[in-house]
Amino acid sequence: MALNESAPWSAIPSFFLGVWPNCTIQSRHHLGPYAGRIASGGSGMVLEADTAVKRPVLQSLTGREWGQIMIARFAALARPYAEFVLRYLQFQLSSKPKSVLNRDLLFSAFNRNGVLRTQFSYSHGADGLNYVGSGILYFAIPYMLKAQTCVCIGSGGGYVPRFMHYGQLEANVQAARTILVDADKGDLGRPDYFHQDSFFRKRFPAIQLVKMESADYAAVAKKQNITIDYLHIDGDHTYEGALSDFTNYLPLMSHKGLITFHDTGSLLPCADVVSTIRVMGHNVINLPEIGAGIAIISPMSPTNEALGIH
Repeated sequence: MALNESAPWSAIPSFFLGVWPNCTIQSRHHLGPYAGRIASGGSGMVLEADTAVKRPVLQSLTGREWGQIMIARFAALARPYAEFVLRYLQFQLSSKPKSVLNRDLLFSAFNRNGVLRTQFSYSHGADGLNYVGSGILYFAIPYMLKAQTCVCIGSGGGYVPRFMHYGQLEANVQAARTILVDADKGDLGRPDYFHQDSFFRKRFPAIQLVKMESADYAAVAKKQNITIDYLHIDGDHTYEGALSDFTNYLPLMSHKGLITFHDTGSLLPCADVVSTIRVMGHNVINLPEIGAGIAIISPMSPTNEALGIH
């Protein structure tokens, strides 16, 4: 109903004139010119209006004053519900622990290449949403080591170096480098990250791509005096090739360096290298049930090896 300054009281539905449950009437004399102010009053609401709501008084009210009364009555009814909803939402938010993971980012930039699932991410135990499997390990190692140089040998979809790079960023490592070495050959498919317009290149431009045999890059890194804090081996999946990657890069590892070795739970020949590395005296934790399997290797230092300390 459109309000009119001269609207008679009888035109206002009695629904708006009644006192709501849990509301009380207080004197109008401390309200000013007309009724309609709401205040808290114990367990209920307090609607301040005339002490005696008499028809002559109501009839003298203008349409604007009636409007304010109706608004006040609606407010008296709605406020408890609004408070309930607010407190319920606060409870819901406070009762659930906040995640330290940026799940939107994990979905859009790690587990997916745009609309497509990141190639070979499943082999690290990741799903197509925001569960990253051993990806959390590839992030945690450079983060806790404050690794300045991370090297990933082979990757397929570029899954591991993404986490390496973000671990360095989150740890605020100065002059950090993440290097992905890939010869772009083999029987397990071609990576797409060598294409300039690939999702990987556009989303992670700071990751250095080296198209080279891993053995050749080991020689280059040695000449450049590169020291590696975190190395991931996932290139040649033959026994000889995987073991060669380990032995070629071992002299390049820093004193705090760690190595992860992929496919330890698979039927690929490279899985047998883990036993050989353990026999060589290095500390190995193998987790074959996560994706295709992942081993964490803490290399024995040359000093300890010379002293016979394992």
